Amino acid sequence: MRDEDRIRLKHMIEACEAAVHFVTGRTREDLDRDRMLFFAVVRAVEIIGEAPGVWRATEDDGHGISHRGESVRGNPRRPERS
Repeated sequence: MRDEDRIRLKHMIEACEAAVHFVTGRTREDLDRDRMLFFAVVRAVEIIGEAPGVWRATEDDGHGISHRGESVRGNPRRPERS
């Protein structure tokens, strides 16, 4: 596994752990009332979704992941979508 892939996975795991920590012992009402909690959980979910970067689940390349040339926002290797 490439180092950058390992780093992405590490960021995803850390964000998952943080989200679980944030909501442990909390209720849905807490999430609705506490803006800081809400934004912390939303940010953790964003990190989980964005960390894979250029990974796309497409045709199986032996790992179930294909590295395609399509860009995510802010990635200079890939053009922005209109």
